Amino acid sequence: MKKFNAVLGKYGWSAGFVVFLAACLALFFSSPPRFGNMPRMTFTPGNIYEKTLVVAMDYDYQPYSFFDGNGKPAGFDVELIYALADKMGVNADVRLMPWNDARNSVLSGRADLLTGLERVPENMPAFELSVPVHNDPFIAFGTAPLDGMNGLGGKRIAVLRGSASYDTILKPYGFERGITLYDSYHDVFASVIRGENDYAVSRYSVGRRELVQLGAEHIQAAVVLSNNYLCIGVRGGNRALLERVDAALVELAVNGTKEALVEKWLERYVDVISWADFLKAYKVSIMGASCGLALLIGFFIAYSRSRNARLRQKDMERILEYQRLITEATKGLYENIYELDITRNRAASEETRHYFERLGIPGDTPVDEALRHIAATQIRTEDRQGYLDAFSPEKVLEAYQKGVRSLSYDFMISGDGKSYYWLRIMARIFVLPQDRSVRLIVYRQNIDAEKRHWKMYQYQRMVMEAAKGLYEDIYEMDMTHNCAGNEETRAYFETLGLPGDAAYDRFLRCVAEKQIKDEYRQRYLDAFLPDRVLQAYARGTDSLVCEVMLSTDGVRYYWLRITARVFFWAEDNSVRIFSFRQNIDAEKSRESLLSAQARLDPLTGLYNKTVTENLIGEALTSSAAGDCRYAFFILDVDNFKLVNDDFGHAVGDMVLREFSAELKRQFREKDIVGRIGGDEFAAFLRVPDRGWVEKKARALSSALRKSFRSDAGDFSISASIGIALAPGDGTDFAALYKNADAALYQTKKRGKNGFTVHAGA
Repeated sequence: MKKFNAVLGKYGWSAGFVVFLAACLALFFSSPPRFGNMPRMTFTPGNIYEKTLVVAMDYDYQPYSFFDGNGKPAGFDVELIYALADKMGVNADVRLMPWNDARNSVLSGRADLLTGLERVPENMPAFELSVPVHNDPFIAFGTAPLDGMNGLGGKRIAVLRGSASYDTILKPYGFERGITLYDSYHDVFASVIRGENDYAVSRYSVGRRELVQLGAEHIQAAVVLSNNYLCIGVRGGNRALLERVDAALVELAVNGTKEALVEKWLERYVDVISWADFLKAYKVSIMGASCGLALLIGFFIAYSRSRNARLRQKDMERILEYQRLITEATKGLYENIYELDITRNRAASEETRHYFERLGIPGDTPVDEALRHIAATQIRTEDRQGYLDAFSPEKVLEAYQKGVRSLSYDFMISGDGKSYYWLRIMARIFVLPQDRSVRLIVYRQNIDAEKRHWKMYQYQRMVMEAAKGLYEDIYEMDMTHNCAGNEETRAYFETLGLPGDAAYDRFLRCVAEKQIKDEYRQRYLDAFLPDRVLQAYARGTDSLVCEVMLSTDGVRYYWLRITARVFFWAEDNSVRIFSFRQNIDAEKSRESLLSAQARLDPLTGLYNKTVTENLIGEALTSSAAGDCRYAFFILDVDNFKLVNDDFGHAVGDMVLREFSAELKRQFREKDIVGRIGGDEFAAFLRVPDRGWVEKKARALSSALRKSFRSDAGDFSISASIGIALAPGDGTDFAALYKNADAALYQTKKRGKNGFTVHAGA
């Protein structure tokens, strides 16, 4: 029996572990686990092509499109678009926004593609729809199951505004009376949790993810409403783009990319979310692992007889490791070696205590106090905080708890307070078994020569970077000696009609006069004249950037970014720069376009509310009181809410665009016309007298009466107008708006479809 126990004590742990591992491997391969948040693949935007596709997506549509924890777009649709764009040879500009804004951005031409559309062409006449992408049924989620769709009768139902579930399922089946529309799926499901609604309708995978995020696992799928496919949409008439999208989708399906994304986002990411899902999906594996664990425990009981002896052996191994570290440190590889007891905040060896005394502090000084003394008396100012952050006792203990076992920090140090050299401190973190204290073995190594070699390497790296063709030209200039720094630069001097050995500042002024636009010349000179560069280098600056407009023919100017890297060339003790030239004309054009878009209302193309108010305020301020007369119009679309309710928001948006287009035709380009509310518009213009204003208002009212035809029926619109005159009704925006709004009220009170000039004008 003793022999049997000895065998178990010697081999029991190893045998038990082998058996347990074999059981786990067998269970794994028979029923391999899938973890929802550990993808095997990731698609990211390449954005290396000349053309870009703008793709609009819902920002609250997990697992298809949403913002991850880092604020970046994520989900099935996002990665599918990245793979699709790469297959089509274009860049992908993915923009996440509320669902209705996403639809409108494609219909208005601000975006090219819209994801997440239901593949029912007859219900989406404004879009061209791609081949099916994925089948994800519409589900009614609630606290109680339903026998069928008819169970929704008389229930309160929460639905995303503009979603296909409302137009193609709930409304045709007569459930619209109990429906409440929301702008995000978060609000849809939150209303059910609060008890405001009985059921929420969404696609299965979207509902699953949203409920887990809200912590509402008591709300489950109640009934399947419809089984249909999701697809990608383009604006109607853009058949050529659709055919390219379809062809790329087919290729992604054939090469397995689409199936891999489905597995990642629409299976693992959706099916196994909570612990309950995990236990249900992997109960066989868990049972097998439990059996293996029980077997392991049996072997462990037999093994426990020799446990204390093995622990003592482990402690001896740690002591040997400690001694090995000491031996390594004494090989002469480092200037010094010191040992610190971090747990007790004190020196841990006689050599360390003697080092403290050589610094002029007692040998029993706490470690953190000694570190602050060293930082204040020896270390370069800009390196002090980094030194303390790396080696202070509390930081070392935090690092050890995170699993860090070595530290390193490079800094400049001086023994006499005058000449500094580069030093590297490396520290090994370990636990001393005898007293369980966390300790540091600290090595100091002079790396001054290494740093000088690093400067040479940086110089070579800059040359390599320039050779990659990222820039139009690269030139080297010697600031200290005021001359060109290489043959290529001297040849460039000669192309400008200067000698190759001309002074650098003379070359700089020649370029400014011949090639750079007048208003940017001084900026260019201030950035790159030798004395300015030397001053910048003395302040620690190692790079300069200047953007100017330049022309090589004196006729057509384009934007150029000049980037200069400043460095010290040890061979002749000179300060030099590498000057890179990069054409940024396209970048500046995009900036101008974005600036213009920020001023306009995205639906109508008129000025937005903020810009309208600012422009009117500026016009009133710039005019002397009483010198000019202005008219301020407020215009409302009559009965616009009925248009939205009876014919849908898409038709309502179309009405607003046509109304805005007519306003543009009725007013001059210099007049200020903007959208200041949902169906409220404003116009501001200079006028001769009140009679002219009334004539203008009468013609405007007539022009804004329009008839429309839609699939749901025909209808007409008109406008109610209120007018205030400046300066009689006010000399600022607030006063004019108040009086024009009062006049608008009188127009509506008389039955709408007309205008009123404020009585005080």
